[in-house]
Amino acid sequence: MKNTILLFTPLIVLILVLSACGSGLTLSNTSEVVDPTQVEIARQRLVAQLATDASPTHQVEINTPEPVATSTGVASITGTLSYPSEFIPALVVVAYRQGTTEYYTITTVNGQGTYQIDNIPPGTYHVVTYYNNMAAGYSQAVLCGLRVDCTDHSLIDVIVNSGNPTSHINPNDWYGSPGSFPPKP
Repeated sequence: MKNTILLFTPLIVLILVLSACGSGLTLSNTSEVVDPTQVEIARQRLVAQLATDASPTHQVEINTPEPVATSTGVASITGTLSYPSEFIPALVVVAYRQGTTEYYTITTVNGQGTYQIDNIPPGTYHVVTYYNNMAAGYSQAVLCGLRVDCTDHSLIDVIVNSGNPTSHINPNDWYGSPGSFPPKP
């Protein structure tokens, strides 16, 4: 069917051009005059044939471009969670927007190993997790692998772009000294 449509495409264009030009056309390689009524009848037959060929018994493939993602003006931050024990308690995850007093939170449930904070406007954030009086951050120590020799506990700037999720932001540094991370809001 795809080949049929491709075969008739030039014919359809020719018919439309001829029908738009009006009556009394002479074909270039003959002295034959094209009757506009006959052109219209041929056009109607072609359209009817294409409609018949597109019936459920004949599958028509139409190649359309992939949709382009549209910017929604907001995005999300996602990542994994941890806790320095065998069990992950319910945690509060906070994304602090840098240069403002804005923050965005989500509360997880016992045993939840991932989080996602939605509807975050574009900007730069620091992500911190809280449980009781303890805090864990997405810090340089996380990127270092949380090894004993990872001593830099400074928070990493997380850049959020409009319409795109920001993933693998894992606020799992529970080992920063007191004051390394902002207090729970």
